[in-house]
Amino acid sequence: MGGGMELAEIIDTVTHLDPGARALWFEGRWYTWGALTGHGDAVLDLIERADVPADRGIGVVLRNEPLCVAVLLAALRARRPVLTFSGLLPDAALADDVRANRPAALVAPAADWDHDGLAEALGSVGGLGVRLDAAAGAAVVPGTRHTADPGRPGHFTPARAPWPRCSPAVRPGRPSASR
Repeated sequence: MGGGMELAEIIDTVTHLDPGARALWFEGRWYTWGALTGHGDAVLDLIERADVPADRGIGVVLRNEPLCVAVLLAALRARRPVLTFSGLLPDAALADDVRANRPAALVAPAADWDHDGLAEALGSVGGLGVRLDAAAGAAVVPGTRHTADPGRPGHFTPARAPWPRCSPAVRPGRPSASR
């Protein structure tokens, strides 16, 4: 990589320079680098204790919430493959996206697990669910667990993933459907 630092190293360096430094302002409150790192590492610890292999994709339902940022930073620092899922999708479409992409683990804010079909979709593909809650921390979603499946999509390497996972309508070199 030209002798420079890799993204994982840069994120690790920045998050550990001053753990008490303000990193993210959300709904009238500052989150420090240390708090973000702690939350993210706790989620990765849950995933590792559930025996999800390090080369399997961790899905994250993206919401405008600090805990989602914390999980993304931790996964990138740990060089874990990440699949992103839009929290803006209707319930059925999100469940379909999970079934199609088969993440080994799916991390989502607590409210998302109350929606119809998400836990069932993840369970049908053998994925571990992790519920994010600012007050209670992270917890495994009941009824979900990782099951080994060597043919599972969600195993990405730079050679196998020529572009970041994004909507099928938007790919590098392909115009967006909204243009």
